[in-house]
Amino acid sequence: MKKLKTWWRGLKYWQKGGMIGALIPIILILVSLFCVSVISGDESIYCTIPFFLISFFFVLDILVIFDFLPNQIIMIFYYLSSIVIYSVIGALIGLIIEKIKRK
Repeated sequence: MKKLKTWWRGLKYWQKGGMIGALIPIILILVSLFCVSVISGDESIYCTIPFFLISFFFVLDILVIFDFLPNQIIMIFYYLSSIVIYSVIGALIGLIIEKIKRK
C-alpha cells in the first residue's frame, strides 16, 4: 500500500486526471453489464441508461449513422470510445489544475 501511495504521489496531475477519467466509464460499464446480467426481460433496458448518459456517440446512434454495423461492434465502440474520451478530458482537467497550481 505504501508503494502505491508513493507511486500515486509521483504522478503528474494530468496523469492522475487521465486515470480517474478512464475509471468513470469503466465503473459505469461494469455496473451496466452486471445489471443486465442480473435483470432479465424488458426491465434490463434501464440498466444501460447510466452508460448511455456518458457516451458521446449515443447521439450518433439515434441519428442512425451506425445503422449498418452489428450491435456488438457498436457497443464495443461505445465502450472504448467513452474510456478514451473521458481519459483525455480527465488529463486536460489535470493539466489545467497543474498550470493553475504553478502560478
